[in-house]
Amino acid sequence: MGAGEEGLIAVARRRITRAAREHWRVLQLSRLGLAVLPEAIGQLTGLTTLDLSGNQLTALPEAIGQLTALTTLDLSSNRLTVLPDAIGQLAGLITLDLSRNPQLSDPPPEVIARGTQAVLAFLRARATSSIERWHSKVLVVGEATVGKTSLVKRLLGDVFDPANHQSLCVRCNTVKG
Repeated sequence: MGAGEEGLIAVARRRITRAAREHWRVLQLSRLGLAVLPEAIGQLTGLTTLDLSGNQLTALPEAIGQLTALTTLDLSSNRLTVLPDAIGQLAGLITLDLSRNPQLSDPPPEVIARGTQAVLAFLRARATSSIERWHSKVLVVGEATVGKTSLVKRLLGDVFDPANHQSLCVRCNTVKG
């Protein structure tokens, strides 16, 4: 982390500390160039509006889920890729702006397009479900005795067996993740 980024985080921490001390309802941390949001944000449980737009955020801390009074969260114009499940805990959230986050893939764009309540429902379901999310088929093909079985075993989390010199059969395995 460079000196400039440390300075920006220090500015954010000072604002968060002051907001906690003075019981702010609205906090503007927009256009500070933040790449990281301090965990201390979780202290602001009385906050109703948080503006984090125009930063360089790629991820958010789980502590954001502690902002239970939040009704408006502006995350537009950042570099987010995934939203934490903790945002799903924000039951009073009415407005969630995720626009201009081109790398945001989770939740999927079709969920985001359906609005705040759909995003919250997706995050809650993801946090509490154990359903299979991805299903792929992988076929490993190659010359004899080059290590296909050993590769598959490692992908499945099994240990390498140096005594296994050659497999003489086709195997089908199911991976649960």
